[in-house]
Amino acid sequence: MTNDINDGKSAEESAVCIALSNNDSYVMSASSGKFSLFNMMTFKVMTMFMPPPPAASYLAFHPQDNNIIAIGMEDSTIQIYNVRVDEVKFLT
Repeated sequence: MTNDINDGKSAEESAVCIALSNNDSYVMSASSGKFSLFNMMTFKVMTMFMPPPPAASYLAFHPQDNNIIAIGMEDSTIQIYNVRVDEVKFLT
């Protein structure tokens, strides 16, 4: 499981985040603004998306619902990703 860094930045310049769900079913990773959700049972990418800048600086799964992921952005905004509906909500 890898995230490609395609934007010309070196690995040292890119923010990299990773979070494992509470039930060990999912891994969410972010690097160079690209998000990938991996299924740990099948070892396959479930979805990939690239939101507009800024880049992610933190990822966390909801403590009781592994289908909800909070994404902290470099500009201090928070995005909430819902795995079930493949949708991102923006919070400021």
